[in-house]
Amino acid sequence: MMDAIRSWLLSVTCAALLLALAGALMPKGLAQKVGKLTGGLVLFLAVVSPVAQVSDLDLAGWIGTCRAEAAMAAGQLEETDQELLESIIAEETAAYIERKASELGADCQALVVCQRSESGLPVPSGVTVLGDLTEEQRAQLSRLIAADLAIPAERHRFG
Repeated sequence: MMDAIRSWLLSVTCAALLLALAGALMPKGLAQKVGKLTGGLVLFLAVVSPVAQVSDLDLAGWIGTCRAEAAMAAGQLEETDQELLESIIAEETAAYIERKASELGADCQALVVCQRSESGLPVPSGVTVLGDLTEEQRAQLSRLIAADLAIPAERHRFG
């Protein structure tokens, strides 16, 4: 396809250069008017010649290929968007848990796992909290996570 476009551009450029040269060499008057008309027709034919060479089958196949490539690219973009959204939700949720732990006097790092809901949106589904927390801090943080983030206590891990 790219070779055909390159060839077409080359033929249009050559035709334009030849017409410019011929126009400069033509004498003024009727000959120049006829030459410009003829040159315009030649340039027009050079521009539209690829259309005459394309069959309906080739064009339909090319359009089908373009549609398939566009659909595949859209699917990949949607998947990338979902992965990015999941990453953002996990990071923001982890930051929230770490802030709450800090308010309780604990220094920790939270790792959040997301799972896609029935609607396809990622939601936090599990958390691992790493750091030195007392039993009381673990219990309070676990209650906060369950209440604020709706992550069940059985999906909280402390290490």
